[in-house]
Amino acid sequence: MSDDTKQEALNNFGNTLFKLSGLYEAIPDLTDAFEEDIAGRYEAIKEEYDNDGEDDDYTDPKDNRYGGHIFESYQILKNSKPVNELNYCDISDKQKEFLSKLSIEGGLSISVHRIDFEGQGWGFAFSVPKSMSDDAERFDIFLSLKLDSYHPKKYEIEVGTKADIDAETLNKLSLMFQLKYS
Repeated sequence: MSDDTKQEALNNFGNTLFKLSGLYEAIPDLTDAFEEDIAGRYEAIKEEYDNDGEDDDYTDPKDNRYGGHIFESYQILKNSKPVNELNYCDISDKQKEFLSKLSIEGGLSISVHRIDFEGQGWGFAFSVPKSMSDDAERFDIFLSLKLDSYHPKKYEIEVGTKADIDAETLNKLSLMFQLKYS
């Protein structure tokens, strides 16, 4: 089995988990909440002012612009219960149950990288059980999303894992979770 086949199965699996957890539907609400929290944190980036060689330290305030990169982490699940921004999202009880099942010891955080004029990048990890049993062995998968500022439901996802798991197992787990949590 090729690495491409495994990566495709992993990407599909990550997308399935993302949608079943309710986070897909919550993108607009979470994006707005993160944007509101981040607003005003940008620093002025001073442009050099061309004043024909006079006083090189002078910058004209009208040439200031705001931007840059902001990094922040938001806890959205604590003790298997939604907190902060997730409380305001329209997530069903079944989705909350599934999200809790994927949490790491009842907690889940989203790391947000806000890039001026480009959007947000989210990173988070799910702890995935290999069966429906409460004491099932688990493996972690890492999801990285790049969200467009102007089209919040348009995103690129990258999924990774350090676990030694094959495409067939990922496909079976995907089907199992879809049947139980759809």
